[in-house]
Amino acid sequence: MDSKCKDIPSCEVVNKQPGKTSENVVISQPKSERMWSSEICSCFEDIEICLWSTFFPQCYLCCMYMEYNECFCSSLLVPNSLMALRIQHRNRHGIKGTICDDCIKSTCYGPCTMCQLKRDMKHIISTKGSLIY
Repeated sequence: MDSKCKDIPSCEVVNKQPGKTSENVVISQPKSERMWSSEICSCFEDIEICLWSTFFPQCYLCCMYMEYNECFCSSLLVPNSLMALRIQHRNRHGIKGTICDDCIKSTCYGPCTMCQLKRDMKHIISTKGSLIY
């Protein structure tokens, strides 16, 4: 009996949890990652996206949020909402990258990052039919 249990009647120390003795091991395949469909400085691949991102970034970001079925005002209320949408898109579609990279690019190269994100969104829609599946 444990010294802490001497004053408690019928106190037992449990050294091993009851139940199965075998362990269940879950093995999953690593998700394959891809690169962005275009480079960050490929803004002139789609002039319309470039113009919207440069001259009306908040309006365009609202539209991009709505493509993900998010509230359009999220882009106005969430701090660094471009970074948040970029991280969501990158994780959902298996694109290589890090949060630090997303932060630097969306903070320092906002319009170019927005163009890259929108071009990749168009690429996903053209290949898979939808951003959300």
